[in-house]
Amino acid sequence: MHEVAANPRTGAPGSVLASLFSKAARLARADAILTALLCGGIITLVVSKLGEHDCSAIAWGVVLGLLVAFVAYIAIAPESMVTACLVSARKYFLDNQVTRTQWRQMRKQCLRKSLLY
Repeated sequence: MHEVAANPRTGAPGSVLASLFSKAARLARADAILTALLCGGIITLVVSKLGEHDCSAIAWGVVLGLLVAFVAYIAIAPESMVTACLVSARKYFLDNQVTRTQWRQMRKQCLRKSLLY
């Protein structure tokens, strides 16, 4: 009989970290899109119900829904400057390039920048 040995998969820490961040970015993008569509759909439903199924009310509801969805996506988009700054700071920390104190300072700077924009 041959012995089955469990060989742990080894990989570069950077590649594992990069794949985790790419998965997180894809999930954040999907979350932002679905949240924006949900907000827009709710606005469309409310406007069409208030207009008692009038064709113009439905059209206005769709237009307002799309506008709200667009604004909501822009507000929570994962590509915003703050998110990129926070992800960059987290990468530095996880790659052991900065200490915990330096990481906290970088994070605070990112959040301060977001208040200025």
